Amino acid sequence: MATTETTQPSLTLTASGDRALAFFERRIWHDGHICSGCFARLRRSTTDEHGDWGETTEQTWRTDDAVDGHDVLAKGTVGVETTRHPADGKVTGTAPKRESTSTYHVVPRTTCGECGSVGGRAGSETLSTGEAIDRVPRLVERLREQGFAVDADRVFDVVRHLKTTPDRASDDKRIFATAAAMGVESARP
Repeated sequence: MATTETTQPSLTLTASGDRALAFFERRIWHDGHICSGCFARLRRSTTDEHGDWGETTEQTWRTDDAVDGHDVLAKGTVGVETTRHPADGKVTGTAPKRESTSTYHVVPRTTCGECGSVGGRAGSETLSTGEAIDRVPRLVERLREQGFAVDADRVFDVVRHLKTTPDRASDDKRIFATAAAMGVESARP
């Protein structure tokens, strides 16, 4: 009887260093299908190959954690630089570059139904220890979806420890990066 082994994607890094951060940014933080605020899955996609030449079509759809939302952007007027001629004092050119106006654009964006982040981008505010701990199960789930074995208890412990360390508590991205890397490394046989 043959045995089947599952292999974990290759990961060689120092859990608290720049390689851990790069791994986390590439796999989780900058993935447009994942909310970087709470790690909810916002989109799924499939790629279908068809035709004689191997053409592919990608289909993407929102998950139940994603909702229709919008972003409000200020509209700026771009003109050429104005120039005042010293000889006669006349001004040539149109409005100054980047003159702001009171006109705004409302742009449709996928919004996270769990944390409310627009476009799935994390806000700049620092999470409390409890808020960070609440995000760990989704982070572990996202890593497992990518084929990594993860020691969830280790991820919880690292997040809890770093959020209570005064000189590290405000860097949520690095805390989650370190916890993710240590959870993956700890799960290795």
